[in-house]
Amino acid sequence: MNNNESNKSGKKGGGFDLRYNTLSVLSMAAVVACAVIFASAFYRNAPAEPVKGALGWETMRLDGDRDGFYVEFSHQAHSAMPKEGCVYCHHLSMPDDSVTPCSRCHRDMKGPVSIFNHESHAAYYKNRGKYCEECHGAVRAREHVKKCETCHQDYNRDLDYYLSARSYESAMHDRCIPCHRQQDEKLGEKMYNDCGFCHVKFPAP
Repeated sequence: MNNNESNKSGKKGGGFDLRYNTLSVLSMAAVVACAVIFASAFYRNAPAEPVKGALGWETMRLDGDRDGFYVEFSHQAHSAMPKEGCVYCHHLSMPDDSVTPCSRCHRDMKGPVSIFNHESHAAYYKNRGKYCEECHGAVRAREHVKKCETCHQDYNRDLDYYLSARSYESAMHDRCIPCHRQQDEKLGEKMYNDCGFCHVKFPAP
């Protein structure tokens, strides 16, 4: 093989190596991107449309997206409900709390969001020298993670339940409307099914 043939062969091999390396980098980037998208789909901790908390206490104004259409909510009237009272709405509280506001868990106005804060748990155990193994054990896989109720007795459902708290809008409607429809039947009129009965336009505070 003469020098010219050798140079041609070297250039061809170098081009193949460059294409191979480029393909490897692009493939790795695609894998990472897919992993991020997959994780965000099942574990979205940051709300896209953050919910604003209620104003007041005895009579609250609920307006999660601050669009000016408030719902006036009477704590006294609802806590006197004979069936479940406070627990009907406050069905789950954050650790070391007794009456967590709806907006603390249902933090996104339109979509589901996780109520599990992985970063705070990691920081909590890291400061105690335990870190990941405290929850994940020696095998760091989701199927081996210990149940939430090991530390939080009230959190006795599967992990997926806490990774996807439904939207604020859905939670409010699904809790309020069924009861209001029962009242319709008792009163013989359809005032509770009218959106305007609850959603009233108020001047912005």
